[in-house]
Amino acid sequence: MLARLSTRAFARAAAPMRAFSSADTALSSLLGRELAEEKANCFVGEELETLREKVLKNFKISDTPGNVGVTLRAKHANETIDINFNVQDVAEPEAGEYDDEEAEEEDAEYEGDEEDDVLPNIRFTARIVKNNQALIFDCVASSILTIDSVMHLEENADEVDNSVYHGPRFIDLENDVQEAFADYLNERHINDDLANFIMEYADLKEQKEYVAFLENVQKFTEA
Repeated sequence: MLARLSTRAFARAAAPMRAFSSADTALSSLLGRELAEEKANCFVGEELETLREKVLKNFKISDTPGNVGVTLRAKHANETIDINFNVQDVAEPEAGEYDDEEAEEEDAEYEGDEEDDVLPNIRFTARIVKNNQALIFDCVASSILTIDSVMHLEENADEVDNSVYHGPRFIDLENDVQEAFADYLNERHINDDLANFIMEYADLKEQKEYVAFLENVQKFTEA
C-alpha cells in the first residue's frame, strides 16, 4: 500500500503543471494575427519625418519605451521650455466646435473612405520657466494649436496650488490678447507645426506600445 501511494505521488509531480487549452490556442493565434497586422503600421511616415526635422531643430525629445508620457525640451534666451503630453490623453472635440456647413463638408470629404484615419486630438502642456516663475499653457494639438488656459506660478514652478487664482479661461480674454499670447508661443516654436508633430508622434508612439503589448500578451498566453 505504501509503495502504491508513493508511485501515485510521483506521477502527480511529474505531470505538467498546466495544459494548453483550446481557448489559449485560439487567443494566441488571434494575437499573432493582430501583431502581424499592427507591425505593418509601425513606421515613420513622410509627414511625421518632415515635422520631426522641423521640431528637432529647437526641441529635444525624451521618450521612454513602455511609458505613455513624452517630453520635449528647449531653451529660449534665459527660459526653459517643457512640452509634456500623454499619448493616450485624447481631447474630444467640443460640441459646437464646427458649424453645420463645415461638418457637412468634412462628411462629404470622408464619405465612403472608411480607411482614411483621422488622428485624435492630444492634450499637452507648455511650461515656460524663468527666474523661478512659470507660465503654463494647457493646449490641444489638432490640425492647429488651441490654447485652453494659461496659468502663472509666482514662486515654485514645480507645484500647482489649485486653490490659488492663476488666470482666466483663455477664451474669456480679449481677442487681441489671445493673439498676442499666440504670437508669444509662436516665437518659442510652440505653434501649429508642433501641434501636428504631437498628433503624429503620439499616434506612432501609441502604435509601438500596442505592438509591445500584443507581443507580451501573446508570450504570456503561450507560456
